[in-house]
Amino acid sequence: MQHYKLDVPNHPKLKNMSLIADLCQGLVKTEKSTIYPLIDSLIQLILTLPISTAITERAFSAMKIVKTRFTIG
Repeated sequence: MQHYKLDVPNHPKLKNMSLIADLCQGLVKTEKSTIYPLIDSLIQLILTLPISTAITERAFSAMKIVKTRFTIG
């Protein structure tokens, strides 16, 4: 992590990144994702978290609808 803090903010193609998605793409383009695989994996996990949460919420919502219809009917 210490090397990452020194390396990435000073890299000309990466220092002006304002979005996490841009940083993830920049790490791949500059091949820094191979140097910092854990940070790359962490960023990808953060980017997929909202999607995973939404899918789970939809599943529970659908189960609630089914449960309600079977209980009432």
